[in-house]
Amino acid sequence: MDLPHTKHSVPDGLALQPRADWRHRTAHYVSILFSPPLTLLTAVILIVVHLPSPETRLLAGWYAAFVLLTPLLFIAWLKRRGWVSDFDLSVRQERIAPMLLAWLGLLAGWLALQRADAPRLLLAFALLHLCQGAIFVLITLFWKISLHTTAVASLTTLWWAITGSVFLLWLALPLIFLVAWSRVRLGRHTTNQTLAGTLLGTLACLLVWQFYGV
Repeated sequence: MDLPHTKHSVPDGLALQPRADWRHRTAHYVSILFSPPLTLLTAVILIVVHLPSPETRLLAGWYAAFVLLTPLLFIAWLKRRGWVSDFDLSVRQERIAPMLLAWLGLLAGWLALQRADAPRLLLAFALLHLCQGAIFVLITLFWKISLHTTAVASLTTLWWAITGSVFLLWLALPLIFLVAWSRVRLGRHTTNQTLAGTLLGTLACLLVWQFYGV
């Protein structure tokens, strides 16, 4: 897929906010801390802690490394060539090729876990990301959706599914609002885009858990 040389495009007409004040710096650090790769790693750690067998640790570690490194290395290569504006893929059109590659990696990862007879929770986790990845690609053809809020909403729902604790769920919910605020504050997304990501992360997670009976 041919990618345009666009180095400093503003994402979907969103005005980037001034960088000087403390709120912008706080939003920047929140976005890094709850970036989708780090959120996925946190979710994998939760699964490994919940299912502390050597087989689960091996399969979960392999899956996380495979589905994270493949798209990250590709994005780094695109950035080096000047074909994307930044590692955050702020411009919608620049997201499509990396998302397609990421989805192929998610498909390969899920199929490999199926063949390895992985635990149902890990299979459900892989299927969740596979389904979300397909939806991301389709939506990104026309609109931007927040991957950050999708990831943190999925993590929060996973936390609730594993622990069964409503109290812990309520403690985690403010994270979603904090991440949504950071993305809007940085000018990366609109409020509606962060809301759409939150709904996708929550509903897809609940549906996949129901499908696998976890």
